[in-house]
Amino acid sequence: FGGKMKAVGSQLLFLVVLVFFVLGTSHGASLIDGNFFDLSTFGAPSARYLAQSGSKGDFLFVHGGVATVEYGSNSKTELSDEFWSFDSNEDTWTLVDHFPSYLGAAAAVVGDFFVTFGGKDVSDVFNNGLLLYHIPSEELVEPAVDESAPDPRWGHCATASNKRKSDEDEDLFVFGGQLENGDLANDLWAYNPASDSWKLLENKGSSSPRARMWSSIVFQFDPIEEKEFLYLFGGVDASDVALSDLWQYDIEEEKWTIISQSSARDVEAGEFPRARSRIQMSLLQGRYLTIVGGISDTNDILADVWLFDLTLFSVFQDFVTFSEDTSVSSTPQSSASTNIFDIPESFLSQNPWTYAAYPQVPKRLSDYVCFSRSSNLFIFGGLDRSGKLSFFTRIFSFPFGDSSDSSNSSNSSNSSDASSIPS
Repeated sequence: FGGKMKAVGSQLLFLVVLVFFVLGTSHGASLIDGNFFDLSTFGAPSARYLAQSGSKGDFLFVHGGVATVEYGSNSKTELSDEFWSFDSNEDTWTLVDHFPSYLGAAAAVVGDFFVTFGGKDVSDVFNNGLLLYHIPSEELVEPAVDESAPDPRWGHCATASNKRKSDEDEDLFVFGGQLENGDLANDLWAYNPASDSWKLLENKGSSSPRARMWSSIVFQFDPIEEKEFLYLFGGVDASDVALSDLWQYDIEEEKWTIISQSSARDVEAGEFPRARSRIQMSLLQGRYLTIVGGISDTNDILADVWLFDLTLFSVFQDFVTFSEDTSVSSTPQSSASTNIFDIPESFLSQNPWTYAAYPQVPKRLSDYVCFSRSSNLFIFGGLDRSGKLSFFTRIFSFPFGDSSDSSNSSNSSNSSDASSIPS
């Protein structure tokens, strides 16, 4: 999966900004609504997918990807080495530099560094090296591969701890992916650029995410509990089965906990998102985990938008123990006779998942990059099912209210299409 999908994709260039407004409903997932409008694409990168990205402050950084290159009247796709920045205040793109890129690598901004890890080259050679691009000085650092580094891989995901007191305390977190021998991994690693050191993080919990690739991960600092968490969603397992589970990793306690797992009944009822991979999850206002599109459990490219409200989850977690067994519904039920979790009735209608019923993403979309700033979600590039290249920038606008928290999530979940790159 991921390299052998049946759907025919084309490279898509656009930037979507989503600003959300939640509309409560009496039962099921709540809804959000909004409108699209276009922005200028003057000076923007060419259409691409499989790019790496990270963000800091008002800026999105995009590196590499399988990009459209014009040769006179003809065009083709090839692996790009371009490093771009996007100023979300000015809606302007800048080509910053060129440096090597790899297919299926993962990246995030850690302190002042844009850090990429792993991937494979166009000859299908895996690597476990790091590239650290120092954004202020525009200098590239390539540390020697340490014996303690994770095994070479691609299709993994990464995020950064971007709310710590100093840049020296910030880490890059890397999860899963496919190894050289074809096996999938479920290991979690932390890399600290200041000390140039890797650490394999333990799991002291009773369960852990199954091995997977093409999943997505984000970092959250909870100011109330003053704790740090990682959230992992989706991907595909070793049987090429798309996943819909949502996991929380408590960094201090070193423990994985499953917090959401949908069944077929949940999906049919519109309570939970479908299983999917090849997305990039983001964090809005430090509160809403957000997923857009992706490749479904039936190999369809999706166009939906979902949010998971972590503040509502904090209400449920005292009452609910989720099971990874997908035959058991994890959705709080609206009938007292099916209230198997013994949740207080006042909380039953407050499903943490929210669905963007209309409008949907302009194109069915996967393999994009994104970042969040306050209540805005910026989406760039990706694959669609139209068979056409698209060169426009769009805003997806949902008035969501002001927030004093303008934190960003730097995360990546990059993927591939067999028509252009090795499987």
